[in-house]
Amino acid sequence: MLKQISRFERTSKVLILGFVGLMAISLVLFFRPNGGASSVEPTKSTEVLATVSGDEITVGEFASQKQNLQAQFSRFGGQISLIQMGYTDDKILEGLILKKVTVQEAARLGLGASEAEVKDRIARNFSDPTGKFLLADAAGKLDMSKYQERVGDVAAFERGVAEDIAREKLEAFVAASVRISEDEVQQEYKRKNTTFDLTYVIVSADNESVLR
Repeated sequence: MLKQISRFERTSKVLILGFVGLMAISLVLFFRPNGGASSVEPTKSTEVLATVSGDEITVGEFASQKQNLQAQFSRFGGQISLIQMGYTDDKILEGLILKKVTVQEAARLGLGASEAEVKDRIARNFSDPTGKFLLADAAGKLDMSKYQERVGDVAAFERGVAEDIAREKLEAFVAASVRISEDEVQQEYKRKNTTFDLTYVIVSADNESVLR
């Protein structure tokens, strides 16, 4: 029983995100990119690929996500393509759509990330094991040149951090909503493990006739 409860808690966030994904079907509008050649670097393009309940997904976001995924796999060495790992363009776009819907649901529930939370997450992400901030200038303040060199588009990066925090909050909220109390666990255990003592006697045919 306890194992079943544990599995249920672990899969709860998968179930809610799956439901959110189904919701996205009715909220997404797709647009065909312009067929002509563009001189704009893909990660800087503001051309819209899709809108999710009013929130736009641009070519720039898509290209940046694709680059980030490729960079993650390249750390393992060798020339591993995204296609080999199952990351087609459609798959990447679906992930961006799901992320938008998840963030929207988190915002609806009041689970969005605050500015302080974003700053704290960035500080922790760019700190060494001793806690020293790696992007500080001589005065100990954020060095914007180092920061931009590491993250590229600062606004887009910080927006992504805020979205990640909101998603984590939503997952934690869902997990907490299905948490089972200790009393409920004990009651279920007792119900499943209740035993009975049966007292019986053997009555022979002779004894049966006497009883009559």
